[in-house]
Amino acid sequence: MELTELNSWRKALLSFVVLIAYLFIGGAIFHSLERSDEEDNKGYIVDTVYDFLSNNSCVDSYELGELIKTVVEWGDSNLINEGNVSNVDDMADYWDFVSAVFFAATVVTTIGYGHIAPSTYSGGAFCVCYAFFGIPLTALFLANVGDCFSDSWNAWNALLVKYVTCFSKHERLKKVISTVVLIILAYVLIILIPAVIFSKIEEWTHLSSQYYCFISLSTIGFGDYVIGQNTAKSYSFLKLYKLLTVLYILFGLSVLTLSFKQLQVIYQVKVPRVRGRVKRKTIMVNRRDIEMTMKRASHVNDDVEIELDLSETSYTITCDASVQTNNFN
Repeated sequence: MELTELNSWRKALLSFVVLIAYLFIGGAIFHSLERSDEEDNKGYIVDTVYDFLSNNSCVDSYELGELIKTVVEWGDSNLINEGNVSNVDDMADYWDFVSAVFFAATVVTTIGYGHIAPSTYSGGAFCVCYAFFGIPLTALFLANVGDCFSDSWNAWNALLVKYVTCFSKHERLKKVISTVVLIILAYVLIILIPAVIFSKIEEWTHLSSQYYCFISLSTIGFGDYVIGQNTAKSYSFLKLYKLLTVLYILFGLSVLTLSFKQLQVIYQVKVPRVRGRVKRKTIMVNRRDIEMTMKRASHVNDDVEIELDLSETSYTITCDASVQTNNFN
């Protein structure tokens, strides 16, 4: 391993450690600022529902639960569990420490699902400051990891170029084919495989899981699908699950960003333009004549049109201006 490549991995590892520490510190602060308010709100909701039931004995708990679920849609916070009013312990936790770390990750990566937000003034003020310093830190991490991954990407790209000669001998086209192959492999690695895991845990369809992976890693973050909302799982499992998802988002975001960058290769390929009927003909032209013709040539965008009058047939040759200039300077 070369020294420059080793230094790149050291920078990536250091920035990763700093970013993880930043996420845990932020999660701890968000947890301390928002957790007590969440507990108060959950207790207030449950107390209000049970006070209503005690004062209205004719109302069935199940029917009231269905009413709340349908009209108010408290189901997002799991106030309603199988049609019955839940206890405080059965309701979803948004501001426990691990959930707060997950929220911090959505802030610094700019995903911003929107499923939760600080409800206190101090939490909102801290969120602004935390994002102000955390977003550049995340960008630095992605840049360092991108440098490490780009070396491996270029190595695999060069290897694939050798094996796609059978499809085309055009250098640019071979590079496009190899890039497309690598992007497909990256999609399988960071979208398809994780989607299988998410579909099993969250009980989503595989297409919905792919949708969640891409929307998250591209930082679009609509928030219509968010992991960890299934409280049927054990609390210890959900904690580990959310932390692993944070790691997935960080590294998946790095790979997807690199894939978007490499995708530009396809957009930059120039397709040769053909004017009229193409005839193969060997033309012997004096260099001085072409140089003189270049001075009178008409420019179309970045191309140069040279008209050659041979016998009774007129030919128009379109060539790249930069290449022609380099040849004759």
